[in-house]
Amino acid sequence: MTTALRREAVPASRVWWRIAHSSWNDPLDPNFARRHGNLVTARLNLRTFIAGWPYEPEDLRDDTGPVLIGARAKAEGRRGVRARSAQSRDGTGRELAWFPATERSAGRRVRTLSFAEWFRS
Repeated sequence: MTTALRREAVPASRVWWRIAHSSWNDPLDPNFARRHGNLVTARLNLRTFIAGWPYEPEDLRDDTGPVLIGARAKAEGRRGVRARSAQSRDGTGRELAWFPATERSAGRRVRTLSFAEWFRS
């Protein structure tokens, strides 16, 4: 079953956080994900999402398992997908998969927090 994608305008003032390795030249550069996709991340998130359930992803039938909507959203010209995070068990956390609309689209660094600032605070 394919569900309709719901459009939602995210306010321009919304700040999204990204964890990046300190050696990355430009943590906001989307080109690696554009070239390589995010299947590994999707698989890991699925395992986290269903942790504790009485079955594994391999037990799901093709017609009942979750679907990836990123490729469809990008093909429809959408700029991103904001969805429930697999890391948030209570359903309150959201993640953003960003699809730059053009080559000129770019994230803007607002500030950088050290590990101690964001993890231990």
